[in-house]
Amino acid sequence: EKYIVSDGGNTRHQVLTELWQETGDEKFYRTHVLVKPWPGRLQCLIGHLVEGDVKGEISFIEKAIGVHNARVIHEQQLGKSVSLRDLSEMLTQSGLPVHYSTISRMEDALKFLNPWMPELLASGLGRPQINLLLALRQDAQRIWDEYILLSEDTGKSFDEVFGECCKKFN
Repeated sequence: EKYIVSDGGNTRHQVLTELWQETGDEKFYRTHVLVKPWPGRLQCLIGHLVEGDVKGEISFIEKAIGVHNARVIHEQQLGKSVSLRDLSEMLTQSGLPVHYSTISRMEDALKFLNPWMPELLASGLGRPQINLLLALRQDAQRIWDEYILLSEDTGKSFDEVFGECCKKFN
């Protein structure tokens, strides 16, 4: 049978291991654990996101990837796509309150920014900066759409041009 540590257990295990290594005290080597039935991939993923969020150890893009993965799993379980509002409600009921507008920005960051600047985002670029980049992208897209007809075709799409600009800051 296989077991997995959940509900903050990884942190407790790490602390107990360090205490045992430092002290050699048997009380830190052996400990009682609570064995619970496997809640499923979705609940386990949400539990890890909640733990990381509470401890402040998860970046915006890591949380975005986790929320995206939760959406994929949830949709697979339901056999249909879910709206951002439905996803937000499910996550909130599961202990991870995330507003649907935040999920929308997370999806945009994954789609438009992460492919071009993954290292910068993974280094901990915060939500405010990501929101500013997404707003800049939206404004640039609007201007591109307005003026591209007046200029020569560059042979590149807006996403390619914007992405190449972002790539320089990765």
